[in-house]
Parts: sequence; structure tokens; C-alpha cells
Amino acid sequence: MGLEDYRSKRKFSQTPEPKGEIKAHSSHEPLRFVVQLHRASHLHFDFRIEADGVFKSWAVPKGPSMNSQDMRLAVLVEDHPLEYGSFEGIIPKGNYGAGTVMIWDEGTYLERHSTTRAESEGLILKGIENGHITVVLEGKRLKGEFALVRTKRGMTRGDRKSWLMVKKRDQYSSRKVLTPEDDKEVVSVKTGRTMEEITAQSPAKNDVWISRAKNSIRNSTGSSDRTKSSKKNSPDLYKVAEPRKIEQPVQKPPQSLAPTKKKFKPSPEKLPRRNKPMLATPAPSNQPFSQQGWLFEIDHGGVRAIAELERGIVHLYSKQLLPFERKFPTIVEALRQVQTSAQSNIKTSAVLDGEITGAGVGEGSGENEEPVFWVRDLLHLDGFNLRTLPLIERKKRLEKLEIFSKTIRYCPHKHQDGEEFFRSAQAQRSPAILARDAYSPYIAGTSKHWLRIPASTQRDHAPVPRLTHLSKIYFPKDRFTKGDLIEYYRSVAPFLLPHLYYRPQSLHRFPGGIESEGFYHKNLIEHHPRWAKTHRIHSESGGKSIEYLVCQNEPTLLYMANLGCIEINPWLSRVGSLDRPDAIVIDLDPDDNSFSEVITVAKEVHRVLDAIGAAHACKTSGKSGIHIFIPVQARYDYETARNFALSVCQVIHQNCPKLTSLERNPAKRRHKIYLDCYQNARGQTLASVYSVRPVPGAPVSTPVLWKELTPKFHFEQFTIRNVLARIEKLGDLWKPILEEKVDLESCLSRLSKKFPISR
Repeated sequence: MGLEDYRSKRKFSQTPEPKGEIKAHSSHEPLRFVVQLHRASHLHFDFRIEADGVFKSWAVPKGPSMNSQDMRLAVLVEDHPLEYGSFEGIIPKGNYGAGTVMIWDEGTYLERHSTTRAESEGLILKGIENGHITVVLEGKRLKGEFALVRTKRGMTRGDRKSWLMVKKRDQYSSRKVLTPEDDKEVVSVKTGRTMEEITAQSPAKNDVWISRAKNSIRNSTGSSDRTKSSKKNSPDLYKVAEPRKIEQPVQKPPQSLAPTKKKFKPSPEKLPRRNKPMLATPAPSNQPFSQQGWLFEIDHGGVRAIAELERGIVHLYSKQLLPFERKFPTIVEALRQVQTSAQSNIKTSAVLDGEITGAGVGEGSGENEEPVFWVRDLLHLDGFNLRTLPLIERKKRLEKLEIFSKTIRYCPHKHQDGEEFFRSAQAQRSPAILARDAYSPYIAGTSKHWLRIPASTQRDHAPVPRLTHLSKIYFPKDRFTKGDLIEYYRSVAPFLLPHLYYRPQSLHRFPGGIESEGFYHKNLIEHHPRWAKTHRIHSESGGKSIEYLVCQNEPTLLYMANLGCIEINPWLSRVGSLDRPDAIVIDLDPDDNSFSEVITVAKEVHRVLDAIGAAHACKTSGKSGIHIFIPVQARYDYETARNFALSVCQVIHQNCPKLTSLERNPAKRRHKIYLDCYQNARGQTLASVYSVRPVPGAPVSTPVLWKELTPKFHFEQFTIRNVLARIEKLGDLWKPILEEKVDLESCLSRLSKKFPISR
């Protein structure tokens, strides 16, 4: 369509909507999608997917559904510019589509049968023409496979605009209602604002929030000032940090919203009823962190409860808005007495948020234990809305209330040092801790500004797989049993799991031990535990979808070991960015070479990568080779990764022609070390770091320091007997592979200048 139709309907001198241009994006960038909630003449959703330099767009009156039985009408509308994906604000009256626009969801996508951006775009354009497209979304609200199909009526009557949007059945399918009829409690995934707040914060009726405009709200004069009194460094109370992508669960400590010296003044309101709570999300990798601007509290493992107090009347209810008055009468009575006592400093009303333990609820709670209401937040007080205030301000007001007793208790917090607080929580055998952004407002629904970190050991509280035949001998010469293997993986799990999160696993099973014939098992279509997560991936070669296991926790790791997976074989890429590896690998694969020759070549790779400024690390393969990894954190596609590895390998071969070969045919590279760069491909797997290998001695693929690669070094020195002691002494030497990121363009430029290839 192009943008002609879009532009012809709009007067850009009167609307803040972007005029936009048709844009060609880098092949390295994933395709985007966005869903906007639009309150115009009627409330509807706009579903947009990037293709051919624009957003292909459908108006979906009832909004997308995660229920595979729902068929939602979707009307194909004019193409929109890509800049529209950042548009949130007001379209003024008198303009086309006048009303409020919210960014309801956003993320990346691929066409179901494609592996690259270019393939996806081609198939999407062809599918729109033919009346059927299928996409896999990775958004913040929408995930998994969706189909858009032109209706039969539209096909027969020449109406190309009428389509149906359907959620395909997969692990993300759900009957949960994502699109309530009332939009008052729906919040933007970009700014955390409701529709009312977007409207209220737009006095000129044409303000717009644009994500790339330094987080400012632009008014009709083009100024980025919110009000005359706003200061340059004033925080946006409604700006919510973007959720972290699931393909990078190991992150630096999360940042809090910026502190401010501004004095906050609550706004007047009537007592809000039936308050839906703000909910925590799991912390990245479930790991504790220390960070300025965060508060840490004990999560007692109880049930969430909201209490409304007004002139001696108490309403207590669950996060699902179910009444709790009959279930916890002693708490209701304690709250009632608080209001009516002469010492109470609640004048008229309050809304409290917390959790209830005791009376058989909460971890370790006995049936006869008196219930306790742990109050951790104050949403409303005496006719004023406190939800827009920073958390730290709300807690100060909460702590001053004269309401606490043995039944109603204040939930204390610790500033900044989450790691020490976590250790204390573990010592107390608390189930978890909460990390809360000290400067965040209270917004109903899930938020990345509240994080939950399990503190109890997985062995005590996580699901435990049924382990069988533990005495079976897996390594006959060494007398290592299946039980020994499982215990090794149980012990190494804290170090291994961060390198496995969200990576599809190719199960290499040896149920009879290393002397039996092993087999590969990829498709988990048969019964498996509910806590063992899978991800469906379409196989072009097989022409079908495969349910890959993803190892997200210790029980799944032990489940794999119990199946006979002596070695662990993950993809180089993660769910959410399956076509973009997190690291590039150069696999040094010897023929009948000595290991000292492998070390010589590895050191040459190290010298070259150092010279061009490419961060890297090496590990033993666990057999006779060495793996050298270069971290890129899903920045490039597999083809780019493979070409970079090939360029480096060509230099290595030129420098070491007698020891190395680039020949893929084993018969043509006799007595030489193969410089394998072709492992950098979608679906290819290598033995993971800390993986046991199915050969005598039970060797382990182990990270090594470059200074350790001496003539005395040998790969067989690391086994399931001693690797844990090494990790305890040196730490996880493979951790930088999860954190660092190499700029391939600049490295390639230096490579060509410093190591030109002779032709």
C-alpha cells in the first residue's frame, strides 16, 4: 500500500502523529510488532507488524486473545509508518481517528516458517496477498503463534479487508482475558500510564509520548517541558523501565527510576474500591542483587490481601477480589479496632496492601497458628491518592500510622544491599525476598519494578523429579553410577543453569551407560512433567514443529540426567532470538593430533582475537578439542556470526598451515586440526560448559585460563570428581560469555588491516 493512504487521511499541522517515511532496516534487526489501544469513536485495538519498511495494520475491535478457541475480527487498514510504533498520546478532535492512543504491547516477531528477517518479510507480503499469514510473537503481553486469515466472505465478495485473528494452540495458549471491556485499569507497556492518565497529562489535547524522544512528552509548541515548574531532572513517575528480554536472563543489576528532590503532593480522591494489586515478576535468573534505589523485604509466602478501611468498616479481599472477611475475622476485627481507637491517626479512610500468614496459609504455617497481616504498602489515606507517589514516600507514611500490633504488622525493608538481605533471608528459611524500586509508583498489574527472588533452596521447595535406577553403572571402568552423574549435575546446577536458560536442548541419551548405543531425542511430544518447559520450533527440513525442552531449573536438569543425558547440548541461541546466537564458536577439532598441538593453535586464535579487540574465552570440549567462544549477545544473525568465525579461521590457517585445515571433508584433512566455524548455525549444538562427556573418565567441558594452557595441561584432568572444587576456587570462568558483547564490524576492520589474507 505504501503511506499515501495514511498521509491523505491526516493533517499533520493539527495532529502529533508522525508523518513518517518508508524505511529499510538492517538485516540484523528483528522485525517489530506493536499493539495500540485506541479510544476513538469506539474502543478498539490496532495490531501492526513490520514488513517492507512500514507497519502492516489491522483494527481488531475486541482485541487479540490468547484463547485458541477465540476468533477475533481483524480489519485490514492502511499501512502506517514505523515511527507510529512509538506513538502514545492524543489525536485532537476534528482529526481522523480522534481520541487517546496507548501502546498496549510491543515486541518482535517472525513468520512461522522463516528463520531470517528477509524470509519473514517475503512470506508476510505473500501471505497478505494470499489471505493467510502465521506469525510467532515475542511481546510483553502476546507470545506464541498467531494466524491472520482473510474471511471466506471476503474472498468470495472481493472484500480484502475482513480477516480473522486466531491464537494457535501452544504453550502460551490461555483462557486468561487480556482485553477487558473497561479500559480504566489497562496500562501502557511503555509508560505504565492508564488511558485516563494519558489524557489527563495532555492539557493541549495533542501531547504525545515518543520512546526515542528522551522520554519526554512533546506539547504543541515542540517543547519537552511538562509544566512551567518542572525541572530538567524531574522523573517521569509513570515511566516504567522496559521488561528485560527473555533471551538475556543474566543481566547487570536492574536500575531504579531516578530519585528526585521534588516534594510530592497526593491528589484528592474518593476511597477507591476493589483495588487490583501491583504484582512482582521473577528477578533475572532468580538471583539477588545489590543496587542503589531498591528496597528489599521478606516475602513470607502468604496470601496477598488488600484492606479497605473507612470509618470503622473494613473490607478485606484477595488479589482476585474474593472476600476474606469470613476467612480471617481476627484480622478484620484488628483493623476495625485500629480505626475506632482514640490513638488512631487514620482520620477517615485508608487502603493497605500486604500478605497474610498463619492459619495454614503461607509456607511452614500451621493450621492453629494465629493469622498475621503483614502490611507493605499504603495506596490511599484520608481522601488522598498515594499511588502516584514513589514507594519510599508511601512507606514513610505507612510506617507513621498507629495501626500495628501482633496481628497487624509493618513489613520492614533494607536499602540497597540485597545480597546481604538475601543471605539473611536464607538463614531464616524465608521462602523469598522482594526487591522493590524505591522510586516507582503503584500501578496495578505485573511490573518489572517489583521483583521476587526465591530464597529457599530449590532442593527443599522446588518440584523434585522421580529419580530411578541410581545404582546403574554408567562409566564401567571408573565405576561411576547414574546416581553419581545426577549428584554432579545437582551440585553444579547453580553455575550451569545460567548458561542453559531458554536454550532449546537436543537430548543425547545413554540410558544404558557409555558402552551402550546412545540416541538423540529432540521432540518431547510424549508425557513430561508440567514443570519441565518446552518450546515449539518449526523444522524446515522435517516440515513439522518440534517440542524442544528448555532447561529452566534444577529439577529439569535432573530430569534430563535421569533420562540418561550424560552430556548437555544446548543451542547457541535462546527462545526469543533463535536466529541470533549469544556467542560465536570456533571449534578446534583434531584428527590424530596431540593435545599440545591443539593448545598451540588455540593460543594462535587467542593472539589474533586479542589483537583485534574481540573478547573471548576458551574451554575444553571434554574430549580432545578446545572450544573458543566470542560473546555477541544476540546482536547478529547466524550467517554474520559464521562469516566472522570463517574470517578468523582463514587467518589462523594462513598462520598455521601445517597444523590446521579448513576442509570440511575428514578424508581430506588427515593429521590436521579442523578449524570448524560451521557450528554457528541455527539448531547446531555443542557440549555445554560444565557438561560431562560420555567417554571413560567422565571428563567435563571446563573453562580454562589462557595461562593454564601449558605443555603439562591435558583435557582429561577435569572430571566430575574435581570440577566443583575448581569452581569453588576460581568461580565461574564462563560468566563473561553471558555479559560481554563484541562489535564484529570494528573487529573485522582491524582483522583485515592487521592480518591480510594472501590470495
